[in-house]
Amino acid sequence: MRWIAGLVIVIVGAAAGYYWYSLPPEYPTKYIITADRILTMDPERPQVQAILVDGNEIMALGDVRQLENQDKAKLIRLKGTLIPGLIEPHTHPIAAALLGAATDISAFKYDSRSQIMKALEESADEYSLTPWVLAYGWDPIAIKDLSPPTLAELDAISPDKPMLVLTQMMHEAYANSAALKEAGIDPGRGPMLRELEEINRVVSAIPAPSDEAVELLVRKKYTDYAKAGYTSIGVTGAVGRHPNPVGLLQRIGLEDNPPVRTYLYLTEDQLPNWRFGGDDRFTILGAKFWLDGSPFTGAAATYHPYETSELVLERLGLSSGHHGELNMSDTDLIEKLREVHKKSGQVAMHVQGERAIDQALMAIATIQAEDPRDDIQHRLEHNALITREQIQWATNLGVSLGFFVDHITFYGDQLEDLFGSNRMNRYMPTFQTGV
Repeated sequence: MRWIAGLVIVIVGAAAGYYWYSLPPEYPTKYIITADRILTMDPERPQVQAILVDGNEIMALGDVRQLENQDKAKLIRLKGTLIPGLIEPHTHPIAAALLGAATDISAFKYDSRSQIMKALEESADEYSLTPWVLAYGWDPIAIKDLSPPTLAELDAISPDKPMLVLTQMMHEAYANSAALKEAGIDPGRGPMLRELEEINRVVSAIPAPSDEAVELLVRKKYTDYAKAGYTSIGVTGAVGRHPNPVGLLQRIGLEDNPPVRTYLYLTEDQLPNWRFGGDDRFTILGAKFWLDGSPFTGAAATYHPYETSELVLERLGLSSGHHGELNMSDTDLIEKLREVHKKSGQVAMHVQGERAIDQALMAIATIQAEDPRDDIQHRLEHNALITREQIQWATNLGVSLGFFVDHITFYGDQLEDLFGSNRMNRYMPTFQTGV
């Protein structure tokens, strides 16, 4: 087991070095910033020459001489264009940090099944964050010849070492016999894991990396957010292997000068142990519920079946007439939503298919009728197949809708084979044209 300890030391050292190297430069408490262009996003005053900053607060906008006359703060000159900070409303920093340490088999790196299988073979002999072989990014939607791996294939690649292959959408996975046995699952049922409960069961069997290694990787991820221009992140579920994921994010978020502000939604199991609230550095806003799954694994709770196509039947391995199911009953959802709502918490609900969206809106309508609140705006996340009528219903209820437009960017050419032309034309309808 010495190699594991040595690996952790290497990872911790590398992550620490990267973290300290990537920290932003220290500025004085009070300063004036000027740049080639400063865009305010204010239509009445779209550009200014300089900004006066005191601590974390913008005090004034104007030209350099005007601000220097107001305050003798240090002048900092930047190149390029300066814009207001971006907000990432839906992310999972712990999971993202850990997946960044897994073997990348995504369509961003490979474009054929043979390349991916070779990458898995090579990863079986490499050092990693855990003694398992962990790969992430299996994507049969983007890679057209990516048929599901068989148990025999995975066992041949890694006969003794447990192997878990996670799909790009994280709602499906494949495990070899060794991994299934570690999780107490009979390998005779095959390698595919479709249920989140099954996936979590296998993931929980993976020996966890040290808390220190996880924290350093998460701190690096926070720095990555800041470098990309984000000033606030919405953590829609503190998911990821750590004994206290909420506490970890809180500790990072409440430091004197965190890289970004953190707004957190608790998972159901975390709700009993934490209270809603916080400050402008770290706030627990409410809870996250998953009502259905990913459209690209067959788990979107649609009213009509998926298409009968080669993509659906062969690459995804779904049966004719398949449609996804809801993760909870109407009664269970209403009760869970009621508990968060009465504590002034906001609920973010993962919904993709029309049935899931209807269930969410019905539950919100029920709770709002019982306890009308103008200060709580519940959220629906993703909304892949939302209809015009559902958008209007959400508007009437004061519900916030968030769209995952990367589905169009990366998978738009596959949507007709998944849902047919009629549903494809209203997929992620952010502009409502022709819907």
